[in-house]
Amino acid sequence: SPIFQGTPVAATLLMHQAAKIFDKQFDSLLEMSAVFSRMIKEFGYSESGGFLGTWATGVEVIVPVFEKLSETEEARLGSVGIRKRPVGSLKMKGKCTYGCAVVQLMHMQVLKLD
Repeated sequence: SPIFQGTPVAATLLMHQAAKIFDKQFDSLLEMSAVFSRMIKEFGYSESGGFLGTWATGVEVIVPVFEKLSETEEARLGSVGIRKRPVGSLKMKGKCTYGCAVVQLMHMQVLKLD
């Protein structure tokens, strides 16, 4: 998959496609992570299929989901440097063409953390 500034392009594309659907379903309750980071353990990325390890045909992206807070609470947490803890994760699966340079969202699943 192509990479832009350390982030797989397929992850960004899937997240943009999923954002509208996610926001519509969980408007005032939950929010998905706005950015993808391979450096944080709650994020996941994997490609599947392809011929001899190239030109993947499928992709799976996992991002954390957080409780949606008011702007006041968000500002209060940010001012003291507290990072919100995830309450779940969003697993997105997509179909790739051109080695995941083009991705179509096929499946979304929200999982609750214990």
